[in-house]
Amino acid sequence: MDINNSGQVVGSGATESGDHAFLWKDGVMQDLGTLGGELSRAYGVNDLGDVVGYSERAPGGDRILHAVLWRAGEMTDLGALVGFLESLADAINDRGQAVGLATRGAPVFGFLYDPDSGMRDTDALVSPNSGWSRLDPRDINDAGQIVGSGTFRGLRLAFLMTPLDGDFDDDDDTDLLDFTAFRACLTGPNNVVEDKCRHYDINRNGTIDLVDLQAFQWVFGDP
Repeated sequence: MDINNSGQVVGSGATESGDHAFLWKDGVMQDLGTLGGELSRAYGVNDLGDVVGYSERAPGGDRILHAVLWRAGEMTDLGALVGFLESLADAINDRGQAVGLATRGAPVFGFLYDPDSGMRDTDALVSPNSGWSRLDPRDINDAGQIVGSGTFRGLRLAFLMTPLDGDFDDDDDTDLLDFTAFRACLTGPNNVVEDKCRHYDINRNGTIDLVDLQAFQWVFGDP
């Protein structure tokens, strides 16, 4: 299912008790086990050898699957979104951030897991005025950028989600000083962006325009 830059491979294979996640390195395949049930699967591995996927929580009865992290031989249950029953993780970056899906049968919602803030609904991470919903994240890089598919104005489209940090002056607060600096660089379409202003181009489209302003206002008003 995935391979990192050290050649470590993850996937799943059949055992006597059920499918188990594995980590393969240098010709040796390691059974990563489960949370207590009979099933586990691995979908992503970062360059530190951290693996994510999902595992059945307990044997017998209703099968409850939770997203899990395997790190240094230990398995951690990442839980599920509030109000949801199950989850599975698809990918992890070197910062320990993981993306995947949470379900309660139907519907299915995407999540971002962060070691500091836990699991969050990806739909809640974008402005309600963005036009995007039902985001289905599939991968995340070390910059925290997420790719997947989502619904945009009735169409199912691919997306790239880039984290927004409005604290441009690095004073640990997104305030009027940041807005003043941003406004000075607001060029509008078809204008050359100076090097000193490039980090204000929030959507990375080569101009600093009203779309960037809307994004900044979203993070500026975030409590």
